[in-house]
Amino acid sequence: MTPVKNFDSNNGCGQRTVGSESASEEAKSILKGFDFNIKAILSSIFFNPINLNTETGEVSMLALVPSNDFEASASYFFYAPL
Repeated sequence: MTPVKNFDSNNGCGQRTVGSESASEEAKSILKGFDFNIKAILSSIFFNPINLNTETGEVSMLALVPSNDFEASASYFFYAPL
């Protein structure tokens, strides 16, 4: 996320955010296919549609149902939906 945060030209060092900067074409190209964990790619464990408002940078999704929306990787033996 640091490369996207660095597009924030409205705030100084330590105050920068990802927010609306995600609307720029450069930021979108960085975010396309982004995953926090290469061993558990988001699309392989999370099945709730994610919507990005490119005007505001707001991310929204339907109400979560953990037993339907998540499938833990085999390496995450400690995860158990309630």
